[in-house]
Amino acid sequence: MAEEQATGLSDYIALMRRRRFPMVVTVVSGVLLATLVALVLPTVYNAPAEFRVSRTHMADAQRNEDYVDEYVSNLTRDVMKQERLQPIIGKLGLYPEFRDDPDRQVALLKEDTHVDMVTQRILDQDSGREREIYAGFTVTYDSPTPEAAAAVPAELAGIMVEVGRQQRAEQAGRIAEVFNKQATDYGNRIAGLERKLAAFKEENYARLPDAAGLNAAARERTEEDIGRIEQEMRALQQNRIFLQAQLNEARSGGPDTSGLAELQQRYQQMAQRYDPSHPDMVALKRQMEAKRTGRYSTGGSLTAQLQNLRSTLAESRQRYSEDHPDVRNLIREIASIEARIAAGEKTDGTEIIDNTSSTVMQLQTQLNANSAQMSSLASRAAELRGRLGSLDSRMRAAPEVQREYDALAKEIELEREKYSDLLRREMDSRGEQSAILAGARDAFDLVHSPNVPNAPAKPRRLAIILAGMVAAAMLAIGVALLAEMIDGTVRGRRDISELLGVAPLAVIPEIRNSRLQALRLRRAFATTAALLAAVPVMYLALRGVLT
Repeated sequence: MAEEQATGLSDYIALMRRRRFPMVVTVVSGVLLATLVALVLPTVYNAPAEFRVSRTHMADAQRNEDYVDEYVSNLTRDVMKQERLQPIIGKLGLYPEFRDDPDRQVALLKEDTHVDMVTQRILDQDSGREREIYAGFTVTYDSPTPEAAAAVPAELAGIMVEVGRQQRAEQAGRIAEVFNKQATDYGNRIAGLERKLAAFKEENYARLPDAAGLNAAARERTEEDIGRIEQEMRALQQNRIFLQAQLNEARSGGPDTSGLAELQQRYQQMAQRYDPSHPDMVALKRQMEAKRTGRYSTGGSLTAQLQNLRSTLAESRQRYSEDHPDVRNLIREIASIEARIAAGEKTDGTEIIDNTSSTVMQLQTQLNANSAQMSSLASRAAELRGRLGSLDSRMRAAPEVQREYDALAKEIELEREKYSDLLRREMDSRGEQSAILAGARDAFDLVHSPNVPNAPAKPRRLAIILAGMVAAAMLAIGVALLAEMIDGTVRGRRDISELLGVAPLAVIPEIRNSRLQALRLRRAFATTAALLAAVPVMYLALRGVLT
């Protein structure tokens, strides 16, 4: 059995020589087709307008991966509306063939406009690795003319800047309104708490923390007043004992007749000038009777007593307030005497039968004054003790009142802090809104304005032709291999050996004559003519399909 021979380079060269005609046809057809496609494709110009995230919003873009994408999507949706695109179409005269169909013009403008994201690599602070983020976007417009390719992105860029500012200004305004409403609610709550605190302070004004020092000082003064009154009462008690002893001694001395003759002589002298019913005569006669009998009336004229009490009251009001116990006692005594006078009484009918001595009368008067003063001091001491008990009650209740007061004050303070924070945020939002409208806080900056392009952006004709040549060459090789696989013709010694299993004794070479050459020439001319005829047909067909 003959040994199998490996396929070598010479075999492949022989294959290509045998199949050179279909390979040439395939390559030429592919190149022609690629050339026709490159020529038929319409010329497209574009000039991108590039936006980048501003520095003030770069942190948001780094923190939130979807921030730029969401912002650009929302912005594009709001910009690419008919009411915004129609003026651009009319201004630049786009799509004149669809002048009667505005919706078609807008649809074509949207189709030819492209918004593409721009990425940037940054170092992630958390992981320490680099990652890509959206750092901006570009706006391009595919146009057959370079002027429109630059004008449309410029118009759209201006609209995007304006719409972006309006969107963010409206958002800032809505946030400010939310803060304003919350601040108003907190203001109402604060007003209610302040009214509650005012009512609490009015109800517990004497037990508030601020009054603790005043209560302590008032208690100390009250204790001092009580001590001073008790001291005065002890002194009056000692004086009373002394006066009582003097009175007893004066009573034991008998009637005092000294000065009686003098009073009688004076009475006779006054009788020559006055009537016996004259007040001075009556008073002088009463003194003479007292000297003779030793009887002294302790009573007196109610009118005189009323005048004395009124004088005392006027002096007391200069030293004390109307709430002072002495003032109130004097007012009550004056009211009582005025009532007695109104009832018809003129004098106080009480009298004391005593030893007929002026000294006895003076001592008795001093004892009466001592008793009245003791009674006044006792009333004053009782009132001060009541006040002292009230002060002690206030001071005992002060801790609980202070706890409630501090709770209310703390709540108001917290509400005021929240209120102030909301007002600050509202002011910040209003300032942000003003800055946005003024163009000082744009989310994206226009870093590259579109310029009129000097060359078309697509199609890349040379690249298409080169790609077509490569594809045609690969297809030609495939065609040659396929033709060889399906061709059963026996060629050469190897085919005979593989078919019969024996080695041939000799090989007769191919005889090339004029007939064979003429046949090949006719095939070449026919193929060339067919290709030349197919070129314009394919050109027109491709142009109709692609345009």
